[in-house]
Amino acid sequence: QPSKTTVTVNGVTYNYVGASINSPTTDKKKLIDGTSYTLKASDFDSNNKVTVYWNWETKQDKVIYEFSNFSSLPEKVQKKLPDTRNVTSEEKGKGYVVPDPIRDEVNQVIALEGETWVWQGWDAYSKDYKGSDVKFVGSWKKTNKGVVTYSFINVKKADGLTDNIVAFERSDKMLPTVDLDAGDKFSLPEVPDIDAADGWEFLGWTTDSSGKNPDKNLKEATMKGSRMHYYGVWKYTEKK
Repeated sequence: QPSKTTVTVNGVTYNYVGASINSPTTDKKKLIDGTSYTLKASDFDSNNKVTVYWNWETKQDKVIYEFSNFSSLPEKVQKKLPDTRNVTSEEKGKGYVVPDPIRDEVNQVIALEGETWVWQGWDAYSKDYKGSDVKFVGSWKKTNKGVVTYSFINVKKADGLTDNIVAFERSDKMLPTVDLDAGDKFSLPEVPDIDAADGWEFLGWTTDSSGKNPDKNLKEATMKGSRMHYYGVWKYTEKK
């Protein structure tokens, strides 16, 4: 067998799975058992030759998602779990992995009969890639009190937002605020300058879904009712 049973070429990792006679295969039933083999007469072809193949498989490292206490979560919450996927070549090159958002990421609150479940985020929002599977564990919280959620919008709704702004929106800095009673004070997420050099400006927070009257100085608000949603408004100005 080869001296190395795991090799990486151009960012792709290959595992040696065994040798075979006269035809390549990764079927373990057809591989030579062990590290030595005694040739048989039937192994030789009409030219009295034998070809020995070293067989390799591509190692597909996975990004795996789990929810804490998955079996105790309502089915509607369980369905928010992202699918397991392969680590991308881009992630391997960068050396770290960022988790996918939960399914229907806008809906971080699931109201069921008699209870409300609120998304509490992943255990990390970036993990180093070390040549093996990467696992993220997310959690949900059950509450019967008030909840505030947050999202970003562009004042020009036909336009999108930059990858950096979307990444911040999906981060732990924008998770819902939970367990509030009417009249309680709460802090809004603090939004840094993002892509300002490219013409992007954060105008502030508003409860208006169309983005009217954003207040950049709004740092704290008062809970009204059981559900509130604040929109963080962004504006793009083309650089001249």
